[in-house]
Amino acid sequence: MNLVCNYNSDWGGGLDDFICTSRYLFCLGTSCFCWTSRKQETTTQSIAEYEYIDVASTLNQAIWLRNM
Repeated sequence: MNLVCNYNSDWGGGLDDFICTSRYLFCLGTSCFCWTSRKQETTTQSIAEYEYIDVASTLNQAIWLRNM
């Protein structure tokens, strides 16, 4: 079975406060077992910088899950 991660980040819900919302969902086969949805926790100078930090955090979670 493969560990699959679906990741999404958008500014659609944060037009009033300019805070990005990011989500991820991990599935193994047809069972989804680990997910999150959170607002931006760090201040960055660009959208790209925030997404880089957030994707790195998601990858750390993927590595941890893979090593279980």
